[in-house]
Amino acid sequence: MARLDDLREELEQLGREIEQEVRRESTVREHVASPFCETPVRIEVDITPSARHRLQISITVQPPDDDGPP
Repeated sequence: MARLDDLREELEQLGREIEQEVRRESTVREHVASPFCETPVRIEVDITPSARHRLQISITVQPPDDDGPP
C-alpha cells in the first residue's frame, strides 16, 4: 500500500506540473496573438485489485466549453 501512496503523490505532483505548463503555454500564446483561456487538466488513475504491476493513467486536456458555466 505504501507504494500506491507514493505513486498517488507523484501523480498529484505531475498534475500540478502539467497544469502549470498548460497555463504557461497559454500565456505565451496570448502574447503571440491568441486569446488566453484556462485549460483544465484532469488526471485519472484506475487501480484495480488485479492490476498489481500495471496502472492505467489517462491525462486529458479539455478545451473550454463555448456555452460557459452551467
